[in-house]
Amino acid sequence: GRSYERFIRINSQSGKGGIAHVLSSEYGVKLPRKLLGELSGHVQAFADEQAREVSSAEVWDIFRQVYLREKGVLTILNYWPRPQADDPNVIQGEVQLVCNGEEMRLFAAGNGPIAAFVHAIRQLPVVPEFTLTEYEEDAIGASADAEAITYVRLTDAEDGNHYGIGFGANIDQAAVRAIVSSVNRMLA
Repeated sequence: GRSYERFIRINSQSGKGGIAHVLSSEYGVKLPRKLLGELSGHVQAFADEQAREVSSAEVWDIFRQVYLREKGVLTILNYWPRPQADDPNVIQGEVQLVCNGEEMRLFAAGNGPIAAFVHAIRQLPVVPEFTLTEYEEDAIGASADAEAITYVRLTDAEDGNHYGIGFGANIDQAAVRAIVSSVNRMLA
């Protein structure tokens, strides 16, 4: 005589599967495997600290708090990727950002919008040498107006791997926000 309720319980003993299910079914987010493994450690630590089950909203909040760092040492204000007039395979990137409280514009070229952005921020002395070792993009939603989400992993010589995420109306903007989030985590 009982009614059936669908639920997934997340606690300090939970694995990656429950977290992946909650993020996918409730928020439309499918994380890369390594990022999911890292996030599960944060969720388990939070559940342990709270000594209770964690709600799906709390899992979402932890995910965003850890990996979405749009403000920090770097804060992107605008990014304009433009094809070069004489060679549309080359992208000219113009970046307007704040670095340690100082607003500035940077310019660089690359073989795509992400490469141009990375070349631009590498001009900043505060940004350590890094390699973009993982890049995944997805859409949250199914319409033409779906929001883009990008996951990146930057690797540096000192601390290793730094994941970052970014959201945006288009994939280029989501990608540069993810790179900024990752750099801010690297510099934290």
